[in-house]
Amino acid sequence: MRCYAVIDTNVIVSALLSKRNDSATVRVFRAMLGGQIVPLYHEDILDEYEEVLRRPKFHLSEDLIRTVISAVKQYGIEVLPESTEMVEILDK
Repeated sequence: MRCYAVIDTNVIVSALLSKRNDSATVRVFRAMLGGQIVPLYHEDILDEYEEVLRRPKFHLSEDLIRTVISAVKQYGIEVLPESTEMVEILDK
């Protein structure tokens, strides 16, 4: 069964930094590469991935960052956000 999802930036970062091959984030990342999870993305999402992955504290190589972004594009589906023009007013 295929699952379509926006992959949270923290999931990708955690998967790349994980020392455990069986961690939940690594399993999600592998499922994306294996086609069980189809990532949904937009240019804004890709920009966020790149910005966060490039943070010096993570020490990720440029090649790895490009590979991750390419994989999301290769295995994913680009979606275009649309306004619902709905406004919800919450009573206090």
